[in-house]
Amino acid sequence: MRDPRAGGGDSFYAQPSGRAAFNPGNAAPFEVPRTEGVPRRVGRNPVRMLISWAVFLVVVIVAWRYGFPAVMNQVHAKSISAVTDDLGAVSAAEENYQHLYGTFTPDLANLAVPGTLSRVTVVSASLGSYCLEGRAPTGSVVRYFSPAGGMSEVPCR
Repeated sequence: MRDPRAGGGDSFYAQPSGRAAFNPGNAAPFEVPRTEGVPRRVGRNPVRMLISWAVFLVVVIVAWRYGFPAVMNQVHAKSISAVTDDLGAVSAAEENYQHLYGTFTPDLANLAVPGTLSRVTVVSASLGSYCLEGRAPTGSVVRYFSPAGGMSEVPCR
């Protein structure tokens, strides 16, 4: 079909005379913008990849530092509670022994403590102080207790 506005030819875009197409809304021929893309680099951008890896590593480090301990404390909440209770019972027995004999004992057999679920050991005991270590049966939870430092995750000296 022939378009009378095209100035000849069978198609509006393919002019046999090679002239620019006429725009009926304007008296001058119009320019058709280039549709080809800007040449792009082939392959990956090393700066962008470096930034992506840096962001990924920061996220992993922050999650490991702050998120992982919070999640693991929730997972081991029962073990933490059991170890804390057992250390409290052995601590009370140590205080009672010191009251009776004037010194703390490094041997748990000397204390009248019923069997505990946790492995409680006396790290050190002297005339004036003692340090207890409580470890969950799985070994995943370790807590320390001393009269000076109280309950902590840091070994007492």
